[in-house]
Amino acid sequence: ASVSRRFRQVALEHSSIWKHVSLRFSRESILMYKARCANPVIHVDSSSDPSPVEMEKFKLYPYQQWRGLRVAYKDRNEGRRYFQHWEETIQTPLDTLEELMISNNSSIARVNAFNPLFIHLDGDDLHTLSSWRMPNLTRLDLRNVLPLAPLQCGSVTSFSFHVCFREGHEDLNIAAFRSLLEAMPMVR
Repeated sequence: ASVSRRFRQVALEHSSIWKHVSLRFSRESILMYKARCANPVIHVDSSSDPSPVEMEKFKLYPYQQWRGLRVAYKDRNEGRRYFQHWEETIQTPLDTLEELMISNNSSIARVNAFNPLFIHLDGDDLHTLSSWRMPNLTRLDLRNVLPLAPLQCGSVTSFSFHVCFREGHEDLNIAAFRSLLEAMPMVR
């Protein structure tokens, strides 16, 4: 399909059109987006795909340039793979990060009651996330994820928290939830 020269010029000049980058895109597409938008919102969604995102693609857009990170994973093990990778590659502060969404979609992928839903982020995964200094983070969205320690995100003004309770789930850790809220004094 063809477009007018003027439309093409306008589209190429407005980086906001190119700000959402999925790491499911081909390497070539990611590099094209990078040329058009320096500070993207990175999307990592492997909740509905049988294969996880290739970790090498994270290197195409350095974390220091991320305006946002939206990650959705299908189970605790896959989430752990991402957090392990980030532990090795991300050094803080994440000065450009303005929005963060973490979605644990294991409640959707759960086949039976023998695979309990884990919402509490703990251990090494928690250590990784709680070590990130996010001084400019204004939006935080957690879905079936509750960090058991506070995050370094004192500038958050918009906070969403969703939990899907089912049979066999962990009880919500109210003390951890309170601690998380206290780490965000600007949330009203």
